[in-house]
Parts: sequence; structure tokens; C-alpha cells
Amino acid sequence: WGGKWAASCSQLVPSLSMGSSGSKDGQEPPPDVRRRRLSVGHLEAVQDEGSLAADPQKVLRGQNLLDLVPPCEEGEGATRPTSLRRVAVAGQTGLQGDRSFSSKRTQEGGSLKAGDTDRGLGFACKKGLKPESPNQDDFSVVECGDADGLALYAVFDGHGPHGHNVSNFVQGALVELFLRQAVKEESLEKALEVAFLQTSSRVRECHQQHFDATASGTTVTVVTTRGNSLCTAHVGDSRAVAGIRTAGGKLVAKALTADHKPEVEAEKRRIEAAGGEVKRLEGDIPHRVFKAGCPFPGLAMSRAMGDLLAQECGVVDTPEVNSYTIDSEMRVALVCSDGVWEFITDEEAIAVVEKHGPGGGQGAVDELSQMSWDRWIAEEGDVVDDITAICVWLHGHS
Repeated sequence: WGGKWAASCSQLVPSLSMGSSGSKDGQEPPPDVRRRRLSVGHLEAVQDEGSLAADPQKVLRGQNLLDLVPPCEEGEGATRPTSLRRVAVAGQTGLQGDRSFSSKRTQEGGSLKAGDTDRGLGFACKKGLKPESPNQDDFSVVECGDADGLALYAVFDGHGPHGHNVSNFVQGALVELFLRQAVKEESLEKALEVAFLQTSSRVRECHQQHFDATASGTTVTVVTTRGNSLCTAHVGDSRAVAGIRTAGGKLVAKALTADHKPEVEAEKRRIEAAGGEVKRLEGDIPHRVFKAGCPFPGLAMSRAMGDLLAQECGVVDTPEVNSYTIDSEMRVALVCSDGVWEFITDEEAIAVVEKHGPGGGQGAVDELSQMSWDRWIAEEGDVVDDITAICVWLHGHS
């Protein structure tokens, strides 16, 4: 990539500016007002490879993922009630033509049956109102049913012309790589770090063979549990939040991840040191990352998987990893894409979850999805980002 910036920018400017006259005297083109809250301010025609050989590396999904982790033997004590559930759900690549607010197609394995999502677990992944784009969000839920309660809940928010393919590929690769590492590695933090590093390598291997990651990428936010340990790893602005029970019995919100935004001082310093700039253009809403003297990539986050052009100006795919203890006060975890967080606060979201209670995980994410949609319509009129939410109660029905 070094030395190819000028060529890359000249190739991207005509197509990404959606018919505008592009840059004059090094000035960035005005942002597309319809994309003023989205991850990428300009978007060329979305490339729909269909269900891509998005298994270009034959990643495991559904039931095959569960085969990586031995189940809890009969009579063997489980660490927490949720440990006994054996479930694997993974999104499939979004397609052009899917209806707005339609649910993402999934692959499922294990003991998941109709109604099971009301037993303290719920998930929803809805296509937004972006006519030029399929649902670029993706997600995965894996509960291994082993004695230690190994589980993973992950959200991926793709962006760019190939974002739906990148997010689906990363979803499949990272989940498999994490599970393979977790069964032989005691530390969840180490297993996540290795899985992120290996997934990054796979993205680069598959770039331009199975998808183009030049100006396309994805957020990644993973919550994993084993025993009474909870660990998060993330790049981007899909956020994980916990509901913490107070002495009075009410749930309050606690952010488990911090959004990776370019204006955050430490992120901004790294970007500028790599030759990038952080700007908020007139008429735009988020700060974005640009290469000095180039009107792109214009990415509204400082870390992401993929986005190889942006990685040349300080955007990184190194995850931020944090560890927590699942004590009696930590009741529930919620992982959502920014289609939820754009107009809903952490406190509002946890209040919705609390209202539905431990048996209503699915009802909670369904309400959050509809609330998110309604607020996007009220604020933006004819643009709604893709919406993904996963809710899991950490102590079963208690």
C-alpha cells in the first residue's frame, strides 16, 4: 500500500463521491446529507456478490461450531444456569432486495427451538432504510453448554461497498478462531487477542480474491463469558453495556466498551502521527478520518477490521480488551450496533431490558429495534442504519 495512496485516491474519488464533482484544490467534497450519520460519508455502488464464497476459508458455522467444545456431561455441575444451554446462531450475508426492517437470515445449531429466545436470551438484526445497501450488520451467538459456561455474543457492523461481505466473513472467521483458541487457552483475553490477530490476517489474505477491503470494513464487538469471568474485545463503535443491580433492586447501565471515535484524544494522536487528519465537515455530524490532502476514506471511527486504505492513515484493527467479574449485581449484558446507540442512551436501553425481565430477552431486543427505527425516522426521515441487538441475562431466570 505504501506509495499507492495517490493512485488509490484518484480511483476512489469519482466513484465514492456519488456523482459529485469531487475534490477541488484538495478540498473534501461536501458530505452526502443522507449519510451524515453513517460510518462512511460517501458510498460508491454497493457490490453484491451474494453469499460470496464468504466461506472463502470454509469457516465453521452453526452446529459445526459447537463440535469444537465438548458439552457438559450429565450430572456435571455447571458454573451458572446459562451454562447448560447449547446454542449457535450466525447471520448470513445480506442481499440486495431484502426489505427494510426485515430480519437477517441465520444459520442455527444446537438446542435452539422456537420460543427458546425468551429464556433469558434474545437477538435481532434488522435491515435499515438504505436503498443502495443490503443489511451490512451481522452477529453471532454461541453458548457451548460446557461445564465452564463458555459463551460468545458478537456484533459486526459493516460499511463501504463490500461491507456486508467483510462483516459476514469476519463474523465466521473470528468466532471459529476464538473457540479453537479458547478450548486450549485459559485466558479469555489472550484467546480474543489471538483470534483478532488471526482474523486480520485472513481478511488481508482474502482481500481482492473474495471481496475488496480497500474501502470496506466492519466494527467488531465481542462479549465472552466463562465461569464468572466476562471479557470484551472490540474495534469500532458497536457498544456493549451491562445492567448492574443496585441496592434498591433497580438496574443501572454500565458501559463495558468505549466507542472508538477519531476525536478521542489518544485515537486522534495516533491517526495524526500516521499522516491522517480528523475533521468534521460542514453539514456532517461525526468526525471522520482522512488522509492528509485526500478527501477519503472519511471513516467515522478510529478502529475497524478491514478498511485497508484507512489503515494507512492511523486506523487500526487492534482490539481494546477488558475483563470483568460476573457477580450477583451484574445481571444482564446487551451488545448492539450503532443503529441502536445513535438515538438511544445506555440507560434507556437497560430500562427496556429491565421492563421485560429475565424471561423476556427477545421482547427486549424487539422493542429496542422498533424504538431505534422510529427514532431514526423521526430524526433523519428517509435514512435508517441497520439495527442489531443481543440481550443475555447472565444468571438464567433468577
